[in-house]
Amino acid sequence: MLVFFILLMADPVKAVLFDLDDTLAESFKPPAPAMIELLATLLEKKPIAILTAAGWPRIEHEFLEPLSKTAHIDRFFLFPNSSAQCYTFENGSWKERYNLALSSEERLRIKNAIEAAVEEIDVRHPQYAPLVIPRSADRIRRSRIGGASRC
Repeated sequence: MLVFFILLMADPVKAVLFDLDDTLAESFKPPAPAMIELLATLLEKKPIAILTAAGWPRIEHEFLEPLSKTAHIDRFFLFPNSSAQCYTFENGSWKERYNLALSSEERLRIKNAIEAAVEEIDVRHPQYAPLVIPRSADRIRRSRIGGASRC
């Protein structure tokens, strides 16, 4: 048992996970070149995953192009769109490993269910009217005019 504990404590960190906005970069801005260098250095030691609400097009252009040139990019995992997708780098390009984005039909079914539930329990309030459900490939959140609140 003691040997197992010593082996476990020798290197307990198996991977490092980050959010993108306000962690690796300012919100809606590309990461600084120094951050790319730091991530490349960390990739030499550990696998890295970034989980973010940002979409693939933004991440690909602003973040992955410079990072793709690092030596251990095969240890990098990207989970954009609130982890509805997964990408890894293989044979010189980014490959989508899975895509769990909601279809138009699924979003409509969820929107209708939320609207029916709001009507049924009568929680409408002038501050929260009208009910607006922004469209997104990966998630649905209930918003109100003048602000947003996630469900």
